[in-house]
Amino acid sequence: MSPSNTSFFFVPGGFSPGAYFHKVVDLLEQKGYQAQALDLPSMDTTLKDQGKIPGFYDDADYLRTAVAQSLDSGKDAIIVASSYGSAVTFEACKGLTTKDRVDGGKLKHLIVLGGLLCEAGPTVKELIGMEVPVANESDLDARMPFQDSSSALTPAPTLTHLPPMDPCLGAALLCASLPPDQQTHYLSMAKPICIQAFVQPITFAGWKEVPTTLVIGEKDVILPLEKQEESYRRAVESGVQGLAKVVVEGGDHLVMLSHAERVVGICVGMDGEGQGV
Repeated sequence: MSPSNTSFFFVPGGFSPGAYFHKVVDLLEQKGYQAQALDLPSMDTTLKDQGKIPGFYDDADYLRTAVAQSLDSGKDAIIVASSYGSAVTFEACKGLTTKDRVDGGKLKHLIVLGGLLCEAGPTVKELIGMEVPVANESDLDARMPFQDSSSALTPAPTLTHLPPMDPCLGAALLCASLPPDQQTHYLSMAKPICIQAFVQPITFAGWKEVPTTLVIGEKDVILPLEKQEESYRRAVESGVQGLAKVVVEGGDHLVMLSHAERVVGICVGMDGEGQGV
């Protein structure tokens, strides 16, 4: 199998930099693949200084543009997305599927790490069904956009971003499989994210149009195995073809950090049109 015609694009989860994929990117590049980890606009706080507050749709547009350029050059593409990045990826598939494109490369596969196979309609906030953790009690107003829709509370006009969760809490929820020193290192890289990333409705279920593999960390706390498997079961029962599931033994929410070689094996397997390994 020659990897020369396939490019990988990596999409981080909420509060996460593209650098969380560095282990996987390095391993794939050693195998001869082109691999690019993206930093999403919703987590670029420098844009706020320019008067720009990008949200979910901006993230999807950014990914769509990057992948489209690769496809236009004749290269195939595989998108690997973590958590929130999976919803961004499904939205970005609008206009990139084989039904939409005649010429150029092919969007061959989607690989979801710790995500849900969601229908169009809900927001990410509704999809995860939980409040997004905030850094400390002084940031309690940041929870306001995640109140029940019947609540009279609305976010303060000046509030645009949510801060990353407390590092101690983050270590337990996100990357407990890593050694403590690595937990500290990676959590120090976490970023604020624009509120609009969580409250703009998903309009396209890309997993229905592009073959998709759901990779579940056995010890995922943010999205427990049972919740992800239920999402997968509903998708299969809906009759959608081209779905596969892989459970990573001992994996946490950030399996690209805790089990990088396993993720690379899945990526290479999907390039070869095989099943998860």
